[in-house]
Amino acid sequence: MNPEVPSMSYKLEVMDIVILAAGRGSRMCSTTPKVLHKLGNAPIVEHVLRLASELHYHHTVIVTSAAVHDSITVLARKHNLHFSVVPQGGVAGTGGAVSSALQALKARPEGVILILYGDTPLLDKATICHVLDKLSNGAEIVFVAFKSSDNQYGKMVLDSTGSVLNITYRCDTNDLAVSGVVAGYRQVISELLSGLSFRGGELYLTDIVQSAAEKNIKVGYVVADECKAMGINTRADLAAAEACFQRIKRDNFLQSGVTLTSPDQVFFSIDTQITKDVVVHPYVVFGKGVTVESGAEILSYSHLESCHIKQGATIGPFARIRGNSTIDGGCVVGNFVEIKESSLGKMSKVKHLSYLGNSTIGKNTNVGAGTVICNYDGRDKQHSDIGDHCFVGANSTIVSPVSVGESAVIAAGSVITEDLPPQSLGIARSRQTTKLGYKTKDIQWRPRGCPQLKVGKCQWEGRLCQFCHSAVVGSAFCGVGRSPGCWASLLLCLMVGNGRVDGGFMGRRVTNAVLSTIACNTLVWYDFILFGSLAGTIGELFFPQEDRYLSLLSSFCVVAVGLHAPFRASVLGHIGDRYGRRVALVLSIAGISIPVGFMVVIPTYESVGVLAPVLLVVCRLVQGIALGGEAGNATFLIEHSKRNSTGLFGSFEVLSAVLGSVLALTVKIVVRHFTGITSVCGGGVYPLS
Repeated sequence: MNPEVPSMSYKLEVMDIVILAAGRGSRMCSTTPKVLHKLGNAPIVEHVLRLASELHYHHTVIVTSAAVHDSITVLARKHNLHFSVVPQGGVAGTGGAVSSALQALKARPEGVILILYGDTPLLDKATICHVLDKLSNGAEIVFVAFKSSDNQYGKMVLDSTGSVLNITYRCDTNDLAVSGVVAGYRQVISELLSGLSFRGGELYLTDIVQSAAEKNIKVGYVVADECKAMGINTRADLAAAEACFQRIKRDNFLQSGVTLTSPDQVFFSIDTQITKDVVVHPYVVFGKGVTVESGAEILSYSHLESCHIKQGATIGPFARIRGNSTIDGGCVVGNFVEIKESSLGKMSKVKHLSYLGNSTIGKNTNVGAGTVICNYDGRDKQHSDIGDHCFVGANSTIVSPVSVGESAVIAAGSVITEDLPPQSLGIARSRQTTKLGYKTKDIQWRPRGCPQLKVGKCQWEGRLCQFCHSAVVGSAFCGVGRSPGCWASLLLCLMVGNGRVDGGFMGRRVTNAVLSTIACNTLVWYDFILFGSLAGTIGELFFPQEDRYLSLLSSFCVVAVGLHAPFRASVLGHIGDRYGRRVALVLSIAGISIPVGFMVVIPTYESVGVLAPVLLVVCRLVQGIALGGEAGNATFLIEHSKRNSTGLFGSFEVLSAVLGSVLALTVKIVVRHFTGITSVCGGGVYPLS
């Protein structure tokens, strides 16, 4: 031993800890400082501070950067450490950080210091005790080593006695890697640091090994598990450390009498506390602050955080408990139940689909499925109390703040906004209405058409027509079930469906929509053009004949009455937007056809005088309004068109007008050629009408 080093007989009585937590962690590729990344739901450095608190050393010096100073101060106070936080000085590297810590310890009595790393979180108390034993048995500096073939770690070079001579990064040495964690006499370490040389602008703590060998200072080592001694420098290292942490926690709980039915699928936090005879099923996650007492059972897919589960309680599956909640003995918290900042009394049950927030539930209380305690009023959280032996019916809502007295009952489906006295019944729902003698109708309206048409079968097949009660067979008009001969149901089918593009027309098929629109518009223009082509005959029958030219001009004026656009289009266009295109289409057909019937029976001018042209003008006005349906027809066609075919579909409306005109003139020519008839009984003017 170096004679300048004082005897250690009294030095082990004074022990201080140095924690190095100033590294930037650039290899983590993160804006979060490395030591504040989470491991076991706690910052990496908190694991090291927790170890320091378990060792009960006299004083802890934490070397930090400005980025983590405040966070580490809060964590150190949380673990009741006697500590000081110092920034790393101008000297970079681990050697420079230790030098800054030694400056802060100058006023302390000489003794042993333990140097820990803020990014080596899984080191345990047992390993540190082995280090101190080695220190007590003659070594003046003791490193923690582990076996690893990874070349990123420095490897120890040993002499024949097993003392450490040097740290090298050559890959042809042994697989004994150094973690950097070291304990030794403060005076010795201080002297060795003062003699170090810079490498790459930094001082490295591990370089003291070579200096110690040159000064005959004995350097020993203790071998730890790799997962306990590994440092975290990258995200991959963090993931590997998390796996090691979970394995250690699982092993500890299994050894202490906890049943883990599938250990690899259960995840713990740094402070999880579970006593013996607890059963934990797969895929359970324990967040921070969870305590589970003996006899409890946690079923699969439950997530617990900041809660206390007492003896004999059953949680899950798919339960979430958080926010300083307490579940008393014998309670049952079932599937899809969330409890936050609430307490559940002994033997109480919340078995299905409920949320209890900011509440106190008494003992032996049953909370029915779908119960929600509304605890947030938009600004503050409100609290509710439910007493002992209460019964809360299913699908109830309790709007906080509410107090429910002992043995009270809340009826299912109630919304409770006021306090309930003990042994009372609270009902807050609308009264049921029952209509006696009501029979469900066989026919149900389906405004969107029959989806079975696409596969060739109508859902109305074999059912009764609502109007004529005869058998229904499949029909293209499947907005309503009808028999083939029931025209009442056909008309309603056209008019009561929603008539919009989502409902479609004539079974949603685009082909039917196009053909039906062209046919109807063709008939409208057929009637209109036929009337105009017979203007001469109309003048002879319905106007005075004193002046032949005046009679013909009057007849042309009647034709012109039917062309009062844009008024005609605005009427049926509005109806089409408001009630659907098919309604407008039916009105357009009716507006043309019904006046035709009247015109057939209108007496001539010779019979009733001036009344004849007046009646004729009225019929033409109605037909003119009906002709405005052509605007809705074009819209109806475009609504059924494909994205790139709107112009083509819109042209079908013009095509139908041409077809109607050609048909009207063709009929007129054919009738005159074969019969010579230009009018029919009573002055009617339409052949074949």
